[in-house]
Amino acid sequence: MAAQEDPELDLSVKLKTRTVLLVLVEIALTIPVIMMLWWVFGYMGGVAWSSTTTYKFNWHPIAMIIGMFFLFGNAVIAYRLFPFNLKTNKWIHAVLHLLAVGFIIFGP
Repeated sequence: MAAQEDPELDLSVKLKTRTVLLVLVEIALTIPVIMMLWWVFGYMGGVAWSSTTTYKFNWHPIAMIIGMFFLFGNAVIAYRLFPFNLKTNKWIHAVLHLLAVGFIIFGP
């Protein structure tokens, strides 16, 4: 006869697995942003707002990495992995997509 599984234990394992996956994904999404900031500020001379300097273009790679990689990546995982109810996850998903589009428009 098969042993019955404890549903509470199964839920605990699922939550721990979800948490570990979420942390790993957040680390994987954050590393390129940190590397881009390090490259722009360490090797490219930083950023500027005025149009009289070449440093203004340095905002472009920062905004593109944040928008296309970090925010879109978080929007994709927010729908399933974030630990809220489905309606809240949908709102987070939508807001992150809107923020990503804003960064992409701002980036060029």
